[in-house]
Amino acid sequence: MAGDGVTTTKGTIQVPVEMWEEWERIFHSGARGTHLLFTNDMIRRAFAQALAGESLNDEKLVARIQQALAVLMDAETLFDQQQFVESLDDSTRAALVQLYFGLLDRYLAGDDSQPEVLH
Repeated sequence: MAGDGVTTTKGTIQVPVEMWEEWERIFHSGARGTHLLFTNDMIRRAFAQALAGESLNDEKLVARIQQALAVLMDAETLFDQQQFVESLDDSTRAALVQLYFGLLDRYLAGDDSQPEVLH
């Protein structure tokens, strides 16, 4: 799965192979119910909006998500990543949160040795 992107009926968000190791660390924590990049309020607000898959037909939003992923992976620290996520506009952050949970579900489905999902 690494680096193959997330395909929906509307489009694809690419996750480059070199970013996958960092995402695995984030997903491993997420599998335990600790979502390192997002506050509980961010998650609640994101899921109160339209589904991210429906938003992927918006080319501008897809470009903002791609850019956000690149910035997140270039950030030096987890704190920098968290600060960046807080700085995003609401629609980009909501789509990123929803994308994260879609990727987290795929990550968990591919590895039976992961801890119980608590989200």
